[in-house]
Amino acid sequence: MLNQFLFIGISIKGGRENRMPILISKIFPNMPADQTGQLYVGDAILSVNGKDLQHVSHEEAVQILKKAGKEVELEGEYNRRHSRRDHRYFSSIFTRNQCHNAKAKFDIISTR
Repeated sequence: MLNQFLFIGISIKGGRENRMPILISKIFPNMPADQTGQLYVGDAILSVNGKDLQHVSHEEAVQILKKAGKEVELEGEYNRRHSRRDHRYFSSIFTRNQCHNAKAKFDIISTR
């Protein structure tokens, strides 16, 4: 099952019942996730606003993303194809203003 989070511009798949992490399954063109130029299909989302997604079901992840509010902080791990030697993890903050425009701040975090 795929779910779209249009404010950020991603769809996700995976979850505990699928024995896989929550993964970005699609990035929509010209949306904040795409505009960062740093997120990729297959990247794992480890947390949303500090809530751990590593052992949740797909539906739990959907609900956490839906309830995230006007500012969403995603922390994740790059898909191995896109990881760099010293940059395996990422953190991105997406904010939405009253006009429903969105912007993104993106930071690459060195390996933990």
